[in-house]
Amino acid sequence: MNTSQKKIMESLSKEPMSLSELSYATGYTKDSIRGRISELRKLGYIIELKPVDTKKYFLSKNNQEDQKILDFIKNRNLYQKPIEIEQLSKTLKISLSELKDALSRIFKSGKLVQLSTTKIMFKR
Repeated sequence: MNTSQKKIMESLSKEPMSLSELSYATGYTKDSIRGRISELRKLGYIIELKPVDTKKYFLSKNNQEDQKILDFIKNRNLYQKPIEIEQLSKTLKISLSELKDALSRIFKSGKLVQLSTTKIMFKR
């Protein structure tokens, strides 16, 4: 994730924001924000538009679980190592079904290899 994508994710993690609010918060143009949001969606992040008073972008709760998993792997340098799915569920205190949903999303982004029905491995 590049600097501009991180800045947008940080802004949206605080609260839903309209395109104008995101532009003000990040200092990026509206076109640039649209481009970065498109890139983030391709990376597997779920960023939706929610009509409130005006249309506002917001992060799906799923992103928090996905990021929690990815941060755990990164902070413990668990890349290229077999990981038991059930143990990961217990360690992260995420239900097995929620973990499997998150792993499915991460798999689609190409950051994960399934070794068996019970083991996975993260790519760098």
